[in-house]
Amino acid sequence: MDGPGFHVDVATLDEASAGIAETIGNQKRLELSKLPGPAGMYGDDDLHDALTDYCHRWDDGFDILTDDAGKISDSLKRVADAYRSVDQAAAQRLTSDPATGAVDG
Repeated sequence: MDGPGFHVDVATLDEASAGIAETIGNQKRLELSKLPGPAGMYGDDDLHDALTDYCHRWDDGFDILTDDAGKISDSLKRVADAYRSVDQAAAQRLTSDPATGAVDG
């Protein structure tokens, strides 16, 4: 969609939305809270506890980031849909090329 001083590539908005959604889906399968194994793997209970705490906090923060990314993805999709609707509505109102009379044949 074009206008005075701007250009919107609707397909790029769709691609960005889909790419973000795909990335979120990939990340949700990799929960850091599941990373720490049994305490015996680390040789020290304090080290195990510290790693477990770190991974849980990191996973909580990552959940917040992916939730925000999901909102961005949804917004991009809605924006693309809105531009597409406006383009379709404008195309339906134009029954002929308005520039035809301005061009020498």
